[in-house]
Amino acid sequence: MNILEKHNEKTTDPSKFRFGLSGLHAWIRCFECLLHMLYILEVTKCQSRKPDKEEVEKLKKVIQDRLRKEMGLLIDIPFTEQPMMEIPPTDFFANPTLSSDITGLDIKLIKRFSVILKVILSEQEIEEDAFEK
Repeated sequence: MNILEKHNEKTTDPSKFRFGLSGLHAWIRCFECLLHMLYILEVTKCQSRKPDKEEVEKLKKVIQDRLRKEMGLLIDIPFTEQPMMEIPPTDFFANPTLSSDITGLDIKLIKRFSVILKVILSEQEIEEDAFEK
């Protein structure tokens, strides 16, 4: 039995799609959320000035280049210019050590986002007591 046949045998709960959020979409949004937090953490002032914005842009460029070179991830590219995403952002969460090294984010934060996404997308009942541990 190939994977496609196995997938077709699985029943799908239509209520899971009522908000239109696919699994890949969830991974992408969490990836974007982490990057946005990283950029915002760089400027801890209430109002950012032009020099602050320039620093954030420099940081973005460095992170974008490293993510592209080391993980093959293309980020902040307009959809019309971006080729089909060959490597989904799941790779960012699958290799938290490298992701943490590139971004400077805490490795535990990346791992926790990964666990939360996997649990949510598993479509299984969540055992809350075990999840808290």
